[in-house]
Amino acid sequence: MAVGILGLFAVARIIVPAAKGYGSHQSLGLPPCTSVALLGMRCPTCGMSTAWANFVRGRWAMAVRANVTGLALAIGAVPVGIWLMLAAVEGRWRWVHPSPTLGLIVSLGFVAAALIEWLIRLGLGT
Repeated sequence: MAVGILGLFAVARIIVPAAKGYGSHQSLGLPPCTSVALLGMRCPTCGMSTAWANFVRGRWAMAVRANVTGLALAIGAVPVGIWLMLAAVEGRWRWVHPSPTLGLIVSLGFVAAALIEWLIRLGLGT
């Protein structure tokens, strides 16, 4: 899992951040966001790859404008990645033992944050 997080940061470094705040994944040859293409509106995850691409470049304000939840995920991935790497190297868990309940709570928190941000964006028309 630590290698997977490191891989996400490596891909974020390869991605070219889109000026409009979303669609950066297209620099990898991926298609445009289906929600934007079909409905003309951003989905709850639109801008997350752009947020990560800006995060790894130290462009905090641009990452916030792209997707606050995406930036929060990137920031959270740093200590989690270090924690997982330490566990892999040392062969034991430090500080916190992983549990399905904790994982579920954190996951639901990020889903709720993404949905709230999306509803705010819909209300603002951005």
